[in-house]
Amino acid sequence: MAGAGPPGRRPAITGRVDDTVNGLRLPVLRGWRGTSTKTGAGLGYGTVYHCPAVPADSCLPGGAYTRVIDHPGDLPLKELAQAEIGEVAQSVYGTNTSGRKDYGGITGHRGTAAGAVTVAGRKGFFIRWKVSTGKGPGAVVEAAVFPSPRVQGRYLLLGFGFDDKRQGPVRDGHGVDH
Repeated sequence: MAGAGPPGRRPAITGRVDDTVNGLRLPVLRGWRGTSTKTGAGLGYGTVYHCPAVPADSCLPGGAYTRVIDHPGDLPLKELAQAEIGEVAQSVYGTNTSGRKDYGGITGHRGTAAGAVTVAGRKGFFIRWKVSTGKGPGAVVEAAVFPSPRVQGRYLLLGFGFDDKRQGPVRDGHGVDH
């Protein structure tokens, strides 16, 4: 996340993960692991723990993913990001793919940052929210949208979600710089 570490300090890159679907190569930072997926790439941060509201499920303190945006590409980037941020929040801290609410659902949110960003050499737009959840520490989520470097007219999402705790990628300098 932008400004995630001390000014002038960049997180240590320990590897790369390829998003072969969308033509991206993402850095894997210290404390993170990454994998290619059918829709893009996924990254996870930290140690798996029992989810606050559904202890039988496993959660991570941080993650990121890429995918193609399903919205029409004729919308301004700011509007695309506005359309995606709620979906990012829901997919990470709302209802999981099994229909369970690992964090007790989202109870509220507030915008904390938004603006221009460059991803894969392409100019995009990001929106960041602070999310309150029914159980657990709450979260910080972000949606960054940008044109595909590979396919004209296609737009991509880089979505982030982090538990809002004292120790984690947002607090310890392992966050993502734009």
